[in-house]
Amino acid sequence: MADEHIVASFLAQGRRKCMDYLIETHQGSAQAVNMECLAMTDMEIASWCKDVAIEIKDKIMMA
Repeated sequence: MADEHIVASFLAQGRRKCMDYLIETHQGSAQAVNMECLAMTDMEIASWCKDVAIEIKDKIMMA
């Protein structure tokens, strides 16, 4: 349920904000993220953002 809430939050922000988040969290260069996202649905992009957010949270908790 928590994962669904995270995805919904990213979906509510819109595709461009999600892509900016992926770029800012160093998931690739802006060009690479843009090219990857061209072939993805908004839900897939939001799920990718969720995975990144959880990964960052886990790294912080382990530090």
